[in-house]
Amino acid sequence: MPSSFAISDRCITCTSQSCVPTCPTSAISMYVTPEGGVRAAINNTCIAAGRCAAVCPVNAPVPIESPQWKNNMEARRAKEYNDALVAANNVAAPSPANFCQTEFALAWLVNKSSPCEGILSLELRTEEELVKLPGSRALISVPTVPPDPLIRARRFGKSYSFLETDSTRHRFLISTQGLFSDHLSKLRIGQRLLLGTPMGGYDLDTHTDRGPCIFLVAGTGVAPAIALARSAAHQGRPVIVMESARSPERLWIPRELGQEILDGAISYQGWATRAPGGSPRKERATAAQTLFSTWAGCAHWWAFGARGFVHSVLRLAESNGVGIGDHAVPGQITAEYV
Repeated sequence: MPSSFAISDRCITCTSQSCVPTCPTSAISMYVTPEGGVRAAINNTCIAAGRCAAVCPVNAPVPIESPQWKNNMEARRAKEYNDALVAANNVAAPSPANFCQTEFALAWLVNKSSPCEGILSLELRTEEELVKLPGSRALISVPTVPPDPLIRARRFGKSYSFLETDSTRHRFLISTQGLFSDHLSKLRIGQRLLLGTPMGGYDLDTHTDRGPCIFLVAGTGVAPAIALARSAAHQGRPVIVMESARSPERLWIPRELGQEILDGAISYQGWATRAPGGSPRKERATAAQTLFSTWAGCAHWWAFGARGFVHSVLRLAESNGVGIGDHAVPGQITAEYV
């Protein structure tokens, strides 16, 4: 059983790029090569679903197995090249968009705050209206002098999830750990940025039933969950959110969705995993198991957060008969590393 996949040099950068949308964790992106070309590569959010290998016309994705794969020269070369491309483009979050093809709108930083250590809240404004789905994300980059956003974005930029779907007001919640995130934390109000075309997201109107939407989130994974939960609640759908954070002050959902929680439109559970006393991790696992036992086959499931958290949710989902798949299908879970 492979632990992940890598794209070998058989990749011909076909026009269909069918491997990109099939990946359930958006682990495949199109990257700019040192030679100036474009080709696919897989980042470390791959969960070895194998869908890319099934649709690739030239069998470019190769399995990375441990430890046997190291004896396979093609797999080893593919893994090294994939890692080099990802590192060179500074892509720390999965994004199906091609950096060199992304269009950018001029944005201004109008507000920023750090409500707790390690977390930064940003608000940008654009004159141009941007169409967003709940859970959409976009590349944030910095202008160059002279302006050359397409080149600069490839070198210094990162993808973040929108907190809401307003067309000219763009709010983000990010962790300050990382080179570009730390750079954003030092920007001044009024400073210009470049905001890429919104990509991804989830169209809740594609759901043919009115089953509950359940979100299991941790860390800055709350950003896409907030936009989705708010949208689902406004549609009158049952919404359940389970949030995990290191400390009580990092629990973000009540800050954004407090009114919906008070009104009963959203059912919420928050867990501070490093709170003194008790066994919050064990209690959280028990609560999550109860959710799956109750709603496994009839709910629409999402998991947002760091790799370890999402993997633990996926294991729990699998043990309860919930498979990785389409968010529009009840009884399946959509996972995204944030």
